[in-house]
Amino acid sequence: MKNLLRSCPPVALTALFLSVAPVAGQGAPSLEAWGIAPGGTQAQLQQRITAMGGKLLCKTSPVDHRFTECTAASVRADGRTWDLTASLVGGMSGVLLFRTALTESDVKKLRDRWIAAFGRPNLSEHRGEASYQWIRGGRMLRLTTRSDDGRADVLVSLIQGDVLDGIGTAP
Repeated sequence: MKNLLRSCPPVALTALFLSVAPVAGQGAPSLEAWGIAPGGTQAQLQQRITAMGGKLLCKTSPVDHRFTECTAASVRADGRTWDLTASLVGGMSGVLLFRTALTESDVKKLRDRWIAAFGRPNLSEHRGEASYQWIRGGRMLRLTTRSDDGRADVLVSLIQGDVLDGIGTAP
């Protein structure tokens, strides 16, 4: 799992996301996972995580108070347990990262359900890692998997571009 996270640092995800134009989709469903979408407030995220059986713990940066990192362990979604890391900017969630291990069969079911809901993703495969990415209206959803012996480390990334746009401005 650590290799998967190292291969997808939030800064790299952000740079990639901001360099790609959103896909037009009139009437298309909003990109979200388990009723959680990036761009919401810390209170909204807390409420949803609590409803999923988790507890959100947050720490504001002592250097720049605009930035807060939150974590939650044992969040229940789709009958599975996920760990969450959230990066907030100005009290709004900009990056949400969900991590777990699933069987390859469960990964296929999740991927297929999202393809049915969100359409055909951009696919990237490299060295045993597969990445399925949807971009819509300034938001990105990415499912990244690394398989080994019938199990897969899974990272679900949700990124809200307009929340991250303010990072370059001074506090």
